[in-house]
Amino acid sequence: MRRVRFLYAILIAVLVSFYILYIDYLPLVMLCVALVIPVLMWLGTIWLHFTTDCSLSVQSDSCRAGDAVPVTITVRNRSPLFCARADAVLRLHHGFGSVDESLQLRFPIRQHNSTRMTFQIRAAYCGEITVKLKRLTAFDLLLLTSTRIRRQMAAVKLTVLPRPVLIPLEETAPPADHPDSEKFADHPGDDPSEVFGIREYQPGDAVSRMHWKLSSRSDTMYVKEFSAPIEKNCVILCEYHYPTAKRPDLQDAQAFLTLVYSLACEIISRGHICEICWCNGSAGEAVRALPESEEAIIPVFREMLDHLRHMDADEGKLLSQIGGTACASATVITNHPDSILPEFAAARITANQRNVLLIAEESVQMQLPPDTDYQCILARNPHVDHLIV
Repeated sequence: MRRVRFLYAILIAVLVSFYILYIDYLPLVMLCVALVIPVLMWLGTIWLHFTTDCSLSVQSDSCRAGDAVPVTITVRNRSPLFCARADAVLRLHHGFGSVDESLQLRFPIRQHNSTRMTFQIRAAYCGEITVKLKRLTAFDLLLLTSTRIRRQMAAVKLTVLPRPVLIPLEETAPPADHPDSEKFADHPGDDPSEVFGIREYQPGDAVSRMHWKLSSRSDTMYVKEFSAPIEKNCVILCEYHYPTAKRPDLQDAQAFLTLVYSLACEIISRGHICEICWCNGSAGEAVRALPESEEAIIPVFREMLDHLRHMDADEGKLLSQIGGTACASATVITNHPDSILPEFAAARITANQRNVLLIAEESVQMQLPPDTDYQCILARNPHVDHLIV
């Protein structure tokens, strides 16, 4: 653009010199036209500024690592002016690794129409990606003047889920020694006829469990907890010890999130009830999620990403949420060799089978509680040979 303006200034100087040397109508007309054209172009860009807007959209707000996701810039031009060139500058921020990337696109804008420019982004690691349209600049035909296009929706967020790994499950845990287990052994899932608890609504809870009467009487939303066949209930206890550095170890974090997501998907696909629990240190509370389908795991995964930096286990917080739970299996997924979760699960959770998935180097050994039936699996890659639920 600077080069065009410089060349146009030389043209004006040549026309002025030509008029001074040859005082005539033709050089005067040419000089006037050369002076009027930039003004007309400037007025055209002003018109374009007030009659055009743009927005950013994504076809899906979630994808899996390695998949290409189309992102679209939509420009709505309500003026009769055609723009031969528009430059878009975007910033891609991957919150998982705090990585920023810039992207520049160039395309024309049609008159009296909507112009769509679609590009694809691909993430190698799971996490949350924010795509932000920093600016969209439209130029006139001669590239002498420009204007910023107004943005209606300038940013979109995309949740990148891990690509699941195969976790061989062996359903050999004996029936839990609990009266509810025999009572509801023939039910494939919850038994709606028996309500044994009411608690506050948490993200990921099914709308069908809402206690509408109680919720309407207060400012808090409540859900019902139904009786369930205990031998179908699997608890996943999660802990991620954030390193002292500002960024997490990408291999550790990727393995941790991949195992949580893969195990939850596998448990749900087999018709089991999956409870995912962790501590949110920033809010000082324990989080308990019960996704009922693979789609319901997505909001749980988003919440886990938000809490990843403050996910150290706290026995008091966990006790208030899942203390005394009876289940078929309790699986601990952690990257901290000195985690309190195995001992907590052994003392507070009645489970027939307990597993520990340690996200660490093979040289790291975990001290398990004595006289427990834990099987410890080192799964940094992640690679799981055998898991009993």
